[in-house]
Amino acid sequence: MNSYITGFFSDSAFFGNDTLITNGERDIFLTQIIRCAGINGSVSLFSGNLLPEGSTTMYLYEIISSNTSEYIQSIELDGNMEFSFDCIPAGHYIVQAKLINHVEYPGILNTYYGDTHKWPDATIIDINAEDTLNIHIQMIEMLPISNGVGHIYGRIRLADDGLKGTGEPLSGIEVTIEQDPEPIANDVSDEDGQYEFTGVTLGTYTLGVDFAGNDSIIGVPQIQTCTIAVTSTDTLFADINFIVDTSATYHGIYIDTTGSFISFFKLPDLNLLIYPNPFDETVNVDYVLNNTGKVTIDIYDLMGRKLNTIFCEVLPEGHYHQSFLLSPYIPSVYFIKFTYKDYILLKKIVKH
Repeated sequence: MNSYITGFFSDSAFFGNDTLITNGERDIFLTQIIRCAGINGSVSLFSGNLLPEGSTTMYLYEIISSNTSEYIQSIELDGNMEFSFDCIPAGHYIVQAKLINHVEYPGILNTYYGDTHKWPDATIIDINAEDTLNIHIQMIEMLPISNGVGHIYGRIRLADDGLKGTGEPLSGIEVTIEQDPEPIANDVSDEDGQYEFTGVTLGTYTLGVDFAGNDSIIGVPQIQTCTIAVTSTDTLFADINFIVDTSATYHGIYIDTTGSFISFFKLPDLNLLIYPNPFDETVNVDYVLNNTGKVTIDIYDLMGRKLNTIFCEVLPEGHYHQSFLLSPYIPSVYFIKFTYKDYILLKKIVKH
């Protein structure tokens, strides 16, 4: 074993015609080192500008299967915004450029190779033994959001006990506000799993969640999102919480309805969200239909009297977002009855 290998690896064991060695972080066979590959590259902003040395860390992940990924290593960019992952085995990889302190660089997103901020959209690098690939990543830049009136906050937790957000809070999770479908603002969850956006302008947005280089939460796709309509009267969106489930059964990022103002229902052919609750003037109803069917939405008062049918139509499968203006109703308790095929869901809502 040459001096480089013996200096880098601390232990070894023999397996037939090969030798298994380790550097304390991961095991690798000697033949993989002798026939290793490399990924070199550079990073810039979309504007073409460079970030200063010590601002960005590069992360390398190996794709093991559709639901399994492994953190390999991370290195800081040098003064020329260049990096090199040397002596890696042949395989399938994802590379991410992550800011060390996002607060110092507002408006810049952690970005994967493929110039995207979302893990499922990242370009997978297939590399053979003894190959060296050169790549370039342009980190996504966003314009600062204007001084609006919207306030959105919530928490990211690890799932526990079947899609319940009672697990440990997760730090380092990137949350983005997106519009058609470009990101316009981002935050990274703190040690308590909290994220927050202030000054959001009037408009309709969705929230994106990505693990953002969290070494223990790798390659978990976002299954559910939340659509938020910031209006002159609906400005506060509290406890927009998400859970990250790493189990083989669910494996995804979901909306957490434990103690949340969002009501979420999941049936075999239907996913349904009703929010905000309580509300001022507008109620949002988001739903995903897996099959064509008739959808009817009715409003009932506290005494069980039907007040109005606000929607009735046969819809094909797909995702739907509808906002209903209920300003004519006096402050009170109401019920939304959502009917789809043979399913009937009744949800209590409160008008301020």
